Amino acid sequence: MYLGPSTTACLAFPGAHAKPARVVKSVIRAEATLGPIPILELSTERTSSWSCVISVSGELDRASVPALREVVAAEVANDRIRQLVLDLEDVEFVDAGGLRLLLDASEAMRKDGRRFCVVCTNPHVLRMFTLTDVRLNVVRSRESALGGAAA
Repeated sequence: MYLGPSTTACLAFPGAHAKPARVVKSVIRAEATLGPIPILELSTERTSSWSCVISVSGELDRASVPALREVVAAEVANDRIRQLVLDLEDVEFVDAGGLRLLLDASEAMRKDGRRFCVVCTNPHVLRMFTLTDVRLNVVRSRESALGGAAA
């Protein structure tokens, strides 16, 4: 099996001054002998000097969670980030490893008094959140997630 990330776009972090948002896209492609595994696409966008949105597309499973964990860990480690939003609107499936990643990120942000939010509209993923009774801040739109910080 091959599992390798590729990154495109500018990698320089914007300073505290207002600069255009940085968008980093990582595409994970995995192929197995039984056929292709769905692609996980990640993009990171700084919506301000203190807010970051990580958009995820595809499936969060055993093969793809390590790539997302790396991106999330980098943002959680950045003390300038006061708000981290994971946009899962285009995620089709989340397994237990994906759920664990969300809970770990939420806990890490909250223990430092920072905000963590998940954007999700997929009814199957929302049902999993309900059935497992997880304590995540889940909203239905990116605007709701970002608007909550301004209030």
